[in-house]
Amino acid sequence: MKIIFVKFFDRNPYQRLLADSLEKQGHEVVLLKSIYRFRFLFSLKADVVHLHWPPEFSWELSSMIKLAFFRIWLEVMRVKGTRIVWTVHNLLPHDNRFRRANLNLCRSYASRCDTLICHSALARKVVLRSYRVNPEKVTVTPHGNFIDVYPEGVGRVRFRENRGFSEQDVVVLFFGKIRAYKGLRKFIDSFARSSNTQIRFVVAGSISSESLADELKRFAEREQRLSLEVGYVADSDLRDYFEMADFVALPYESSLTSGAAVLAMSLGKACLATRTAGFESVLDDSGCIFYDSAEVDVLWKQVFECTTSRDMGRANLEKAKQWDWDSIGATTAKAYRRKALEML
Repeated sequence: MKIIFVKFFDRNPYQRLLADSLEKQGHEVVLLKSIYRFRFLFSLKADVVHLHWPPEFSWELSSMIKLAFFRIWLEVMRVKGTRIVWTVHNLLPHDNRFRRANLNLCRSYASRCDTLICHSALARKVVLRSYRVNPEKVTVTPHGNFIDVYPEGVGRVRFRENRGFSEQDVVVLFFGKIRAYKGLRKFIDSFARSSNTQIRFVVAGSISSESLADELKRFAEREQRLSLEVGYVADSDLRDYFEMADFVALPYESSLTSGAAVLAMSLGKACLATRTAGFESVLDDSGCIFYDSAEVDVLWKQVFECTTSRDMGRANLEKAKQWDWDSIGATTAKAYRRKALEML
């Protein structure tokens, strides 16, 4: 089969790993960062178009033009007999200013697809309830792991020493792009109210807005136990951040699927997480301290008193091993071949 991935993000290894696993099975995969070229409107040919993050609704003129072009292109591909498959990574866009419009748009996408892929049974339930699609169209394929994807770095001890941390410190890491929905404000607020000087909190990643960046910088100026490292983290440094940490924080207010949780598990780290579909579908009590966002203050006492973080990390790594990319590729290819259903 010839498969087109839309839209391709080269900084996230997920799509490249999936493409590699499909190519190992003899399929051809084309990775498109953009389809907004008139020459693509009728020239592209494929057996499957695999959507990952389709365009969202916005009143900005450029966004509306792109959305119109995308929907025309999708219909042209359908007329050609191309199967349309969508992996629903997010129920709605992360920074969602137009909730109702985007929900209707996602329902429209879902109605035009032959198959929807969710990363867990819990996510599938949420998608079925929200998008109102035929259950037979929605299948489950787990999120593949990131084991052995990132290179070794300088190591835990040296990386800690470079930041003034001792081996006795309990280090909690928040890693990845910092957005409002990830709940970092409340999490830092509760951390500031805790009094234990041996807990260190490291926030590493790029920030989605200047106002959020300024707010976090003010937090860091007031709280010496908080280290704010703003900016894109190179792949060569990524493993060291996780090696340094005892726990990875996942304080998200909502999550349908979480590559961040799978990354932490793949690197053998214990987690702190809210109870959302994205986290409860991959983590359990053997590798995670779950908490209610309304009672987050209690969490810091649990973190300091926990003596099994390394055992929890090992449990997460063992669980992540089952999500190997050969299996994920085979399951995804099977989803591509599902019998087409009449569009709702």
